[in-house]
Amino acid sequence: MFVALAKLIGTLEAAPGTPADDAKYMNQIDFALTNIGQASNNVLRVRTGIGARMNELESLGSLNDNLSLQYQQTLSNLQDLDYAKAITDLTRDQTNLEAAQKSFAKISQLSLFNYL
Repeated sequence: MFVALAKLIGTLEAAPGTPADDAKYMNQIDFALTNIGQASNNVLRVRTGIGARMNELESLGSLNDNLSLQYQQTLSNLQDLDYAKAITDLTRDQTNLEAAQKSFAKISQLSLFNYL
């Protein structure tokens, strides 16, 4: 792009003298403007590609943030303890165990002679 601009500047600085020089002058200006247009299109194409990559990176960053939050919530659910529920469950299980032990003790002492 800079080369095309430099050629355009050089062409504009050279003043045409004859009608043949005028035609050559106009051709050089047209050629330089065409080159500048092509360079501009190339710059736009590259910018579009970079913009698409940046959008993809932002999407991946957002996805990463969402997954990180989900993993933290899952880890919290696995590690955190609800003390009230845990104490209630422990007390209930202890009561069930004691009742089962007492029932076993009573049943194991029974025999057919004790029953008669």
